[in-house]
Parts: sequence; structure tokens; C-alpha cells
Amino acid sequence: MTNIFRTLAIVSLALLSLNVLLGLRIGDYNGQIDQLHKTAQQVKSETDPAKQTQIKSTFQTQQAEWSEIRGRAGVHMVLGTLAAICTVLASCVCLTYFVGTSRWCKEVTEAYHFETALAERSANMKRLAFQLAVATMTTMMLLVAIGSLVSSTGDYFRAWSPVMVTPHMIFGFAATALVAFIFLKQMQLVTENYQIIRQLSEQVQKVRQDKDPASPAPKSNSPAAD
Repeated sequence: MTNIFRTLAIVSLALLSLNVLLGLRIGDYNGQIDQLHKTAQQVKSETDPAKQTQIKSTFQTQQAEWSEIRGRAGVHMVLGTLAAICTVLASCVCLTYFVGTSRWCKEVTEAYHFETALAERSANMKRLAFQLAVATMTTMMLLVAIGSLVSSTGDYFRAWSPVMVTPHMIFGFAATALVAFIFLKQMQLVTENYQIIRQLSEQVQKVRQDKDPASPAPKSNSPAAD
């Protein structure tokens, strides 16, 4: 479980970091759209054929530049979506792990009448893992929502697009740093919970050996190695 979560976390952070860098290299997305609209209006309003031909040539050049910017923006949006999904998946895997192992700790504690301290610690870590997972999901949803406003070309959200560029950039850096912190904390929780499972497994084996000293120590059915 630790290796699976670590791999997902590294991949998620790599995608987020790479996408932040790609976002900085897109170019003047909104400015290029506005310039295209202005040039298109000039083509329609110009009556002099010579000037109209010159304006059309400028418009074609701007279209070529816009195509490059739109291509980089498209890669940025696709990669951002992939990074968000991978980030949420990593937190869900961590949360699912705690749902199963915390329940196992509680059942073993009740079945063997152990002290409840270890089971309670595992339950507390599960609650914290849930809060961290919700924070990660909320952060990704906000980042994607702001990015959608930035890339909006429709009339309704058009006014928001240039305004949200800087907030989206700042939030992108902040979200990446926050996710890195959350992943680090989740990794610590997984490691601590693993030690709790190990302790409970050792207690179970000791109880079984005390009941039948001649028998070899049985393998525990704990999820510690999952």
C-alpha cells in the first residue's frame, strides 16, 4: 500500500508541476483572441481593396499565432485534467486503505479484548485522512473551475477570462504546494497505521501461541502487507 500510494503521489505531483510550467508558456491567450476579433472587424468594415488585402494578411498571421497558443492551451487543459484525476485518485486510495484497516483494528481489538488505544489511534488517523482527502479534492475542483473560466471564450464568461488569469496562476502554484504537503502527511499516516497493524498482529500471534505453545506462530490475516 505504501509503495502504491507513493507512486501515485509522485506521478500526481509531477503532472501538477509540469502543467504549471506549461501554463506559463502558453502565451497571451486572451489578448490574442481580442486582437483576432478586432482584425476581423477591420476586414469587414474596410472598403479599400488594397487595405483590406493587407488586413487579411495580418489576420492570417494572427490566426497562425492563435493556433499555436490554442494548441499549447489544449495540452495544458488535458494535462491539468489528468493531473487532477490522478491527485484525487491518490487521496481516494489512501482513504480506502484507512476505511478497511481501521475497521480491521476495531474488530481485532473487540475480538481479543485488547486495549482500545491502538484502535482509537487508527480511527483518529482515518478521520484525519478523510479531512485531507476532502481538502485535496476541493483544491483540485477549484483549480479546474478557475482554469475553465480562464479558457472560456463564450459571451457569458468572456469578461471573467482575462481577470482570472493571474488568480489561476497563483492558485496553481499554491495548489501544487498544498497537495505536496497533504501527500506527505498522508504518507506519514499510512506509515503510522502500518505500525499499529503490526503491533496488533503481534499481539494476536502471541495470544494464539499462548493457547497452543507447541504450534508454530500462525500467519496473521492483517492487511499490514497490502
